[in-house]
Amino acid sequence: MKNFKTSLFILVIPFFIFCMPQKNDDKQNQTISTANLLGKWNQINKIKLKQEVSPKVEFFQLLNDSVVDIQLVDSAGRRKVTGKWENGFTQQIASSNIEFRGDIKITYNLNDNHRNILVLKLSEDNGKTIMLANNYKFEKEEH
Repeated sequence: MKNFKTSLFILVIPFFIFCMPQKNDDKQNQTISTANLLGKWNQINKIKLKQEVSPKVEFFQLLNDSVVDIQLVDSAGRRKVTGKWENGFTQQIASSNIEFRGDIKITYNLNDNHRNILVLKLSEDNGKTIMLANNYKFEKEEH
């Protein structure tokens, strides 16, 4: 009888954990419309990185039809490349349970053999929408 009570207790606890309403952070469920994302996003953090990334993204401009123009800076100077962007994405690595999620995904090629992917998270800072990725922090330019 003691084993039955222990087993019942062990079976009932997960039920309460998974079936009880979970408190969600409203900011997590917020989505920003594509129209609000379109425009120029400037890098606003000027922190010197320990390991310098080259080329660095100076700014990007999200355009209609999932096109993005990216301003890169490296030792050779500034150059623009065009890529694609996605609003909200999930990608799972084949044959594993590893899943990548992001609010914005930017993909661009530096050359035929070098593809870069920038995964950005939308956040809020002092009432302004910002995008964060690795060591980057971008803020939308207001007109």
